[in-house]
Amino acid sequence: RSSDPPSSSNGDDSLVAAAGSNGVVVVWNARHALLGELSDNSKPSDDLLSSIGQPEAVLVEHSRAVHRLAWHPSPQRPGLLLTASQDATVKLWHRQASTRLPKPTPTRNAPLPAKRKGLRSWLAVPSSKDSPTEDTRTTTYSWQCTKTFSPKSEAVRDIRWSPFFHDAFAMVTDSGALIVYDIRFSHEPWVKERSAHPGEATTVDWHPTRKYVIATGGGRDRNVKV
Repeated sequence: RSSDPPSSSNGDDSLVAAAGSNGVVVVWNARHALLGELSDNSKPSDDLLSSIGQPEAVLVEHSRAVHRLAWHPSPQRPGLLLTASQDATVKLWHRQASTRLPKPTPTRNAPLPAKRKGLRSWLAVPSSKDSPTEDTRTTTYSWQCTKTFSPKSEAVRDIRWSPFFHDAFAMVTDSGALIVYDIRFSHEPWVKERSAHPGEATTVDWHPTRKYVIATGGGRDRNVKV
């Protein structure tokens, strides 16, 4: 069981994620799980009924406990999820959609008379007015780990996306370091403050109105630093 409560996405409020001490992250689509997308007159399909209560994805990349989850705060970037772990990594997950178009099948055949070898027979051809007109496309989603951030063998305690720089996030580690990454460049941090706290740092957050102000909280020194 993780110390971090289940987290929901701001970009898509139907997505909920939770993580455990075994390093596994589970993502649910709450609308599908609760049949929230069905109207009063609609009937659930067999696929939908079988998916009730089932997760959309099970993400298995971390080798130790996951301490924090962070969805991207921008509605323009739904399905971007950061996970921070005791295994000294932060992983960036991306949700990708794919649409499947089923082959059209007529609902009823209209008979057409024809003569063949002196005998009267019937040929069945589709009638355009009897063909289904509703959109029966189905959308499925897959999750991929697109980046891994490794702050040199230090367990990551907390992570937060920047509310101003959409490619930036901050993390704090067991050694008390504050590190800021740009997700476009996973090999080198944007900012690294090695001695933010003398012991472990347990929390981090961005100022809601000042772009370059970050607050961190330490576990052993019981201080909050800005």
